Amino acid sequence: MILKCDKFLPISSLSDVRFTQWLDQVKQMDWSDYELWVYGGILDKPITRDIDASLIGPWAPDRIRLLLDGMYQIAFELQIEPDIKYQTIEQLTQPDSPLLSGYPPGMLLVGNKKLLCGKLGDGNLRWKQSKFIPRSYWTKTRKQLI
Repeated sequence: MILKCDKFLPISSLSDVRFTQWLDQVKQMDWSDYELWVYGGILDKPITRDIDASLIGPWAPDRIRLLLDGMYQIAFELQIEPDIKYQTIEQLTQPDSPLLSGYPPGMLLVGNKKLLCGKLGDGNLRWKQSKFIPRSYWTKTRKQLI
């Protein structure tokens, strides 16, 4: 899948019109056994350039790709820059876990720039190293949406 967006527009908060449109459409997907958590600028800043989020749930590569691809496609249609990754709770809470985050495998085109996040690997996802975030920080600065 190739996703294309000529220009991303900033979003202001969880109540931003484009963000609520995005979330309403995303909620229509099958979220059985999965959660969506947001963090970063959408919660902490008056204006942010992207949606920082994690898809949390069991290892089922086809399902994960379907959810990630869907969230990215909807975001691109609304000119919202997504930074959404698959992770497990253990990856976020255990310092000795392999902190790899899974991203959609497809090509992203922004204007004329080609973007790929991480290296293609297990489950046909792109994997990128993430830094460990202590559980106390994670629960204070994140919000579960689904």
